[in-house]
Amino acid sequence: MKPLNELDIHLVEEAAESALAYGRSSSDAKALGIAKDLFRHLFLNETDVGKRVGVAKVYSEVLQLIGRTGADRGDVANAAGLIGSFLQTVDDAVRSSNWGDAANGVGIALAQRFDALCESDDGDQAIVWFQRALEYRPRKAAPKEWAQTQSNIANVILKKAKIAGDANLTEAAHDHFLHAEGLLRQSEDVLKNSPFKASYADLSFNRSIMYRDWSELEGDVDKAERAIEEARRAAHLYSHATTPFDWATARVKEAQAIVNYVLLSASANDRDIIARLREACDALFSVIDVLNADHGVDWLTACVELARVVIELQKFDAFDSARLPAARRALTAFEDWLQQAKPDERDWLDAGDAETVRAALLSLN
Repeated sequence: MKPLNELDIHLVEEAAESALAYGRSSSDAKALGIAKDLFRHLFLNETDVGKRVGVAKVYSEVLQLIGRTGADRGDVANAAGLIGSFLQTVDDAVRSSNWGDAANGVGIALAQRFDALCESDDGDQAIVWFQRALEYRPRKAAPKEWAQTQSNIANVILKKAKIAGDANLTEAAHDHFLHAEGLLRQSEDVLKNSPFKASYADLSFNRSIMYRDWSELEGDVDKAERAIEEARRAAHLYSHATTPFDWATARVKEAQAIVNYVLLSASANDRDIIARLREACDALFSVIDVLNADHGVDWLTACVELARVVIELQKFDAFDSARLPAARRALTAFEDWLQQAKPDERDWLDAGDAETVRAALLSLN
């Protein structure tokens, strides 16, 4: 693209902010893609260092939102690298909270790629950027931002714990979980009695994932129960009216935590298991009208979890027949998506996910 004049910049700024506002509220992939392209153009054309840091802050937020959908991972990582290279050239005297916010955004983009591809360098670099961000997001001056950044570091460490657990490095995984738990506890000290309701919801959401993965590693039913509690707290704190996407993903995590609890509770009686599985079913059906294929990984996760719940309930012949049509529609939509998905989109799935959905569909026929 050619360089922008002042009028062009104003028009592009308006279009970029409109696309971001819509994408932020709806998680619409197309709107976020437009916002990404426009903010990239603004970032490349801005010559004032201070203003360019401000653009980098918003540009990095767009990358975070796109990263949540699982789309354009390579492009998002490249853009994060571009922002990071610029941030390192900024003199200390010019750095500010905007610089810290942008650095945190670079860290999140790298952490999202680490979560998807499990390349240790991405995780290590994400932590480096989060630690840089903390220098400009101190606890006393910016408590919410400080707590969020601590939580971001914890999330990367949690992924390291998951990888170590998968490799049967259980002692290393346990140490990672303990480290992450300590960081999240520090964040809670700041957020629990503060006006930062959404940030506390994010914290509960992250802790739900932590306790679920930790319970899977060590077979700890108490931690599995804690994961359910944290997911429910997150869903309660998020507003279905104003942040439906966050609310829906929290409810999906609740369902995942319940299924994990059921699988670990070998001594539970059939009645308790069925009741728990129906709670998971309720959580998943509550989000069917909120999530769709445009939401990427979160929608796929909801479909797979629904399939797992269906299979478990069918073992007891306890699936509610009134919900058969809705369950078939949701799982068939997954199958339709799978037929049209690109190879990189199929990478969003874990091994066995497609087979789980097919098995559930067969059990409903």
